Amino acid sequence: MKTIDPRRAALVVWSNSKRWVALCLAMAGLGLSAGMAQTPGSELPTGYSDIAVAAGSGTAKKTTLISIPMLEDLPAEFSGSKTGRITAVSSDSVTVAGAGWTAGALSTAAAPYFIEITSGVAQGHLLLISSAKANTTDTVTIDSGELSRVGSVTALGISTEAGSGDTFRIWPADTLGSFFGTPETTGIQGGASAATADTVTVVVGGSAATYFYNTAATPPRWSRVGLGGGTDAFNVVIPPYGGVQYARLAATPLQFRVLGRMPVGSRKVAIKNAGTTLLSPYWPVNQTLASLELHNLPGWQSGSSSSSADTVVLTSNGSASTFFHDGTNWRRVGLGGGNANSTVVPAGASVLINKRGSAPGFTTYQHTSPYSL
Repeated sequence: MKTIDPRRAALVVWSNSKRWVALCLAMAGLGLSAGMAQTPGSELPTGYSDIAVAAGSGTAKKTTLISIPMLEDLPAEFSGSKTGRITAVSSDSVTVAGAGWTAGALSTAAAPYFIEITSGVAQGHLLLISSAKANTTDTVTIDSGELSRVGSVTALGISTEAGSGDTFRIWPADTLGSFFGTPETTGIQGGASAATADTVTVVVGGSAATYFYNTAATPPRWSRVGLGGGTDAFNVVIPPYGGVQYARLAATPLQFRVLGRMPVGSRKVAIKNAGTTLLSPYWPVNQTLASLELHNLPGWQSGSSSSSADTVVLTSNGSASTFFHDGTNWRRVGLGGGNANSTVVPAGASVLINKRGSAPGFTTYQHTSPYSL
């Protein structure tokens, strides 16, 4: 469904995805351009958040770091348990006795899902359900890429005690195709090559991959740069805990308004110990560099300058700024290096983390929601 708010029709390109609809309620007290409405009978309110992508020049690209700060609601046709208690786990699976899921329905590549752990020591982990191994009526297998970051499911410490096991919730996942759509539906710029199109870079597990809407393919489709436009990349998952680097070539900005459920509680994300992670701030509110508490991550390297410290990059209006932590405060590279603790990280932005060194593996970043509902 394509929905246009007539008051913003000249500014906003709306996707045909069900996530792109407008609400007319203002969110009070959370300090951002977002809206919230309580849905009858649900414990999580529905809200929206605006995401802006800076215009390119038409011949040169400008980069914006964005994320998807709302969680998509389940489709009306979803069958089986949406929430409940976990009754068993294995190294790569989660079982919910009596879940009543439709076999294979949670493992479709074009419509992927996450399972969120919502209680216990593993609370906050969002685990992508595998599309390579079909779910059964009561068991989902976790994606192998997810496991490479978090280790085995059993290592997460999920309780499966009868009657008191840890709880879960099922969420749909966004993909390149479902979220960014096509030039006709969303205003993204396609092209015969990445050089003549907008590009989208996703960093998963420290490995970056760049995509564009390939108008030279038959039929036109999302393609990965460097793979000759072969395999359709429509189903590449955009995880809610990860960010996206959007390089806009077209000389017009994009502004999206995305509808979803507001997450609450705590979230846990795997941060690569050395190299690059694109992190979503996740919560649909403006935050600050200090409030993200990245400098408290085990192994975070502070220093007297960016040459000896881990760094983060933020973008604003297509311009990038780099920051480091000196052991006491955040500092911006250049501009006198003043205290940058209060630098705003807007809802719908993402943070590019560059960690120094060569340490293998990942460290879990834990962050609690900055609001209560």
